Amino acid sequence: MYEVVISDAWPKNVPDGRLCDAYEVVIRQEEHLQRRLIELVVDIASRRQRLEQIDRKWDDELVANWKQKRLWKCVISCGDGEN
Repeated sequence: MYEVVISDAWPKNVPDGRLCDAYEVVIRQEEHLQRRLIELVVDIASRRQRLEQIDRKWDDELVANWKQKRLWKCVISCGDGEN
């Protein structure tokens, strides 16, 4: 779980009265948060895609196993007619 905290506190390492420096720091922080948010969205999309691929593969394996079991049941129940 990710949490983003927005604060109106005066930015660290900016002396009082240096408003333009404070704005610059805030803008850099905002740009960093925007980049991080984009990275998180891409990461979530990538994880979702991987999960969907795993889910499809698992479904394919289940279907293949089901078909194999039905084939064996048919062979066992039908036999070759010699028993």
